[in-house]
Amino acid sequence: GKVFKSGSAASNQVTRGVTDNVLKIISAAPPKYKLVIEGHTDDIPIATREYRDNWELSAARGHSLLRDFKRRGVVENRMSIVAYAQTRPKKATSGLTGRKLDDARAANRRVVIRIE
Repeated sequence: GKVFKSGSAASNQVTRGVTDNVLKIISAAPPKYKLVIEGHTDDIPIATREYRDNWELSAARGHSLLRDFKRRGVVENRMSIVAYAQTRPKKATSGLTGRKLDDARAANRRVVIRIE
């Protein structure tokens, strides 16, 4: 399923399931391991009351996941957020149209969790 709707930082069932699985791994890992949460967006420009641009939206996506981890007991000093906006797409959109373009953009709206 799609992790984020366009222009949204709200997590869904897919995100919550991933959060639960990663939390199990983190809780079993020594405290020296940190979570770096990367927020990403698609290439559609955004300018809303909530998010002035894709940088703010990608940071908000990372923050949404950080809040999920915090609610589940991960301490703050083990987490950080990096925002990439549309600068590191998972799938290229150049030359795509229709459904293929929609699917590529959906794949680019994501968070990446790195354990360091």
